[in-house]
Amino acid sequence: MNDLFPNFDVPRIDHPERDPGLSADRRRTLRQRADVAAGRHPLMGPPLADHPDARCGNCRFRQSVRYHMRSYPKCSVDDGAHTSHSAASDVRAWWPGCRKHEWGEPSLSPDAARSGPVPS
Repeated sequence: MNDLFPNFDVPRIDHPERDPGLSADRRRTLRQRADVAAGRHPLMGPPLADHPDARCGNCRFRQSVRYHMRSYPKCSVDDGAHTSHSAASDVRAWWPGCRKHEWGEPSLSPDAARSGPVPS
């Protein structure tokens, strides 16, 4: 139970991400996997997309954004409102699609082919 937000149920799990020997990226990945396991999209929150094959990697909103000579996978839904210049807003291809998922062409995301089939 969360005292600040009594109606918001935060699932409690063993927290291996608090291990001081883990990198920040590894801790972030563990938190993201816990979100997915709990039925939450790591960036957009619940609900998830209705189609079981919907993934961020095959969504038309997942775009490669150039910043300081590198490219980062970001979500452009809502004009990029959930985007920052940090790894915290990088959109992983393996994430399940969010409620705003729209099927895209594999050419939009270089790793979309690994993320599941695109319906015809």
